[in-house]
Amino acid sequence: IIDILKRALKKETAAFNYYIKKGKDSSIPEITSLFSQLAEEERKHRYFLTGEIERLDSLLQGSSDKDFLRKDSVKYQIPDSIDFKTIKSTNKVDIAAVSLPTELLGGDYLDTVILNRRSKEPALGILLFDVMGHGIEASELKSKMREHVGKFLESSRDSSSGRDVSNPALLISHINLNLFEECRRAGRFITALYSVIDTQGMRMEYTSAGHNPPILIRGDSVLYDPDATDLLIGAEREIGYSTESHSLDEGDVIVIFSDGITETYSRGEEMFGEEGLIRSVRESRNLSSREIIKRLFDSLRIHVG
Repeated sequence: IIDILKRALKKETAAFNYYIKKGKDSSIPEITSLFSQLAEEERKHRYFLTGEIERLDSLLQGSSDKDFLRKDSVKYQIPDSIDFKTIKSTNKVDIAAVSLPTELLGGDYLDTVILNRRSKEPALGILLFDVMGHGIEASELKSKMREHVGKFLESSRDSSSGRDVSNPALLISHINLNLFEECRRAGRFITALYSVIDTQGMRMEYTSAGHNPPILIRGDSVLYDPDATDLLIGAEREIGYSTESHSLDEGDVIVIFSDGITETYSRGEEMFGEEGLIRSVRESRNLSSREIIKRLFDSLRIHVG
């Protein structure tokens, strides 16, 4: 793994140098700016890869394979500077996201997709999933999950395929059917949440496969049903996944999260929990999505001391 990462680091460095050179060679400001932005993306990739190489190398130097995969050794620091994830959105949805992977081979996967519809405003699809466990098998399942989601999205553009990407239950059911055997062989499951936000119809629909449902905050009221979820992906081959639906008002705050944040412990072994998450977001609900996340991280720091 380290060897592969080092080769990737060399390629990122070559790309970085290429963009820097092309930016300097161009006399058109817009082109220079574009290459500069591309170079900075490569710089971020290099920073990440270098950190992973150093971390894996130090773990291998001082630990046995068994120690390397101990669950209680998987942890991360709350960053001082928040690196927001680059994701797509529609004009009417102010969205911000942070993903802090616990390790290179594990961690949640988050992505959004713009759902263009005939004679309607685009809707926003949000997918969050997590393969249970860590290591090579979890990484392979994560890769296959992304592959099947990509194929579903691609085929949905053909109206005759019957694959409607704006139907959360349909997408989750398709993934479960295609990954059931893989999950069984690996002895692992996948938790997933697929949510569609329709700002024209002012509705949110979602399907949860063992994942925490979204939290909807409207003024001082909170709508959250932790039981509104179906079986995990890979638990049964034929599952009739259901779709939950909620009306939306302008100014509503939707919180989509994974257990990494709620299971943050204080020194007194007290969990941050859904209560801490809801309390923090309610207090900053009138701010922008990025500011809400920044305030949430402040609450986490206070909680862990």
